[in-house]
Amino acid sequence: MTAPSTTPTRAVGFCLLLALLTALPAAAQTVRWEDYRGIANSSGLANVTYTGPASAPTFNHTLAGVTALRTLSSNPANAVRTGNAVNIDFRNVLDDSGLCDNRTAAGRNTAACSNHAMGKVIYSLIRFPNAGTYTLGVAHDDAVEVNLSSSYTNTNYRAATYDVPVGALTSYTDGETTYRTVGSFNAATANSCALIRVYWVNAGGQNFNRLRWQHPAINGGTPEIIPAAQFRDPAAAASSAGCQGSVVFPVPSIMINKVVAGRIAAADQFTVSILQGTTAIRSASTTGSGTGLQASTGAAQVGTGTHTLRDAMATGSAAAIADYSKTISCTAYVLNGADQVVTPTGSGPDWSINVAANTQYTCTITNTPQPSVTVRKISEGGIGTFAFTGSNGITAHSITTTSAGQAVAGPPQVFASLNTATTLTEAQTAGYSLSDVQCSGLPAGLSATVDLANRRVTLPAAAAVQGASIVCTFTNKAGADLSVSKTNAVTSLVSGTTTRYAVVARNAGPGDASDAVLRDVPGSGLKNCTVTTCSATNGAACPATLSNLLTPAGVAISPFPVNGQVELQVQCTVE
Repeated sequence: MTAPSTTPTRAVGFCLLLALLTALPAAAQTVRWEDYRGIANSSGLANVTYTGPASAPTFNHTLAGVTALRTLSSNPANAVRTGNAVNIDFRNVLDDSGLCDNRTAAGRNTAACSNHAMGKVIYSLIRFPNAGTYTLGVAHDDAVEVNLSSSYTNTNYRAATYDVPVGALTSYTDGETTYRTVGSFNAATANSCALIRVYWVNAGGQNFNRLRWQHPAINGGTPEIIPAAQFRDPAAAASSAGCQGSVVFPVPSIMINKVVAGRIAAADQFTVSILQGTTAIRSASTTGSGTGLQASTGAAQVGTGTHTLRDAMATGSAAAIADYSKTISCTAYVLNGADQVVTPTGSGPDWSINVAANTQYTCTITNTPQPSVTVRKISEGGIGTFAFTGSNGITAHSITTTSAGQAVAGPPQVFASLNTATTLTEAQTAGYSLSDVQCSGLPAGLSATVDLANRRVTLPAAAAVQGASIVCTFTNKAGADLSVSKTNAVTSLVSGTTTRYAVVARNAGPGDASDAVLRDVPGSGLKNCTVTTCSATNGAACPATLSNLLTPAGVAISPFPVNGQVELQVQCTVE
């Protein structure tokens, strides 16, 4: 007789579970990337030894380096390494998937650093599960550019026409959980597909690139990192199976790219806006100190008819928009057609454009600093308000210092005429005297003429030229209104008796008077005088040797701040 099976059912279940787990594949590596070599010994690659492919060409990995990366990556043979990822979520961690972070020894030992990887080009095919408008956002350090291609069946993904330029961002976000909108587009139907290409440049140090999408019907409308399940291998023909069309810009649409050629003041930032009537449809602002392409509105869907393109200074800027020259260039792309140059009406900072149906408008607004001079004010020994006037467009303005010895800049002053001598004059301020004027930023070989007696500086005519950004620093020293009183409370004196009198020194400001010397000569009829006591108030201090008050050397009072007071009592015998 055969004994019945005693195989435990729990063991069978365990084996089955183990078999299922073993059969599960790892997340598909459907995002392809290529790394490109930055310039050795430059920002971000100092103290990093290169061990990558010999003679690999380099590109200038600055905040404005996307153009250079695009040129270098046009030949994939220039890549120093390639790899795959499950999605576009490159975190600020020291692994081999990101770009080089040379701030630590551990970072310098990564494969990214040994290959001097400072630029990455990312390719994939994305499936968009819902029809409608998608908005892409990115947390990035540093510059990124995102493009889509409706030719999603083209397995030669590098050579595909990327006809939906979603947007570009330079500089960087404030950490890898802070996102900026890069642009929007429309998915024609559910399960629309597109190729994606992302250029990513690290100017130096930490780096991250995290791409997320937002759609009203996905994740409750809350933005999320694009899931790995939505990416497909762009080189595989099977990846496009099941795709039901592609993506287009929202049409009609307008996109404004913002280019900054330079800044008059470090605080200057710019905001570009698309308006219909008085309603702002979308805006984008620059940050940081970079030049080149610094912000983009992305493609904003608009109606047909007249729209306003506005250029303005962002809140907190020192200069006015009039202090910058402004240019605009626009192209119009008609769906299934070709780009055509269009010219908006107006001269800035507002322009008008007449939007036609089924047309994508891409405009670039460029700001260039007008030649200017800025006055900085330093007041030593006190604080105050100082008034300035001038010629050749210099408007009357005042600068208030808030901390002694610390420079405060006034508003930039744009020259009214080029190649014209320009004067800056400071008004007399009670309690202060002008001690120095220094001007920087003049063309080589030129210098300013300083007239301290009349509180004036003159810039030569040849200094007022295109590109000039001159800073003149006026330094004043505060004087001190010092007073000495000598009092005796009695009205008559008897010979042979003693008497006392008080010597009181006061500093009424506005400047500090430390080390001021106080002397006293007793009056006639007094002899055997001695200094008996001293008291000090409001931050002043009594001198070290009181008896020196009655000598030619006197006593030094230090410290002797504004409102300080020192009182010394002198006792004498009446003759």
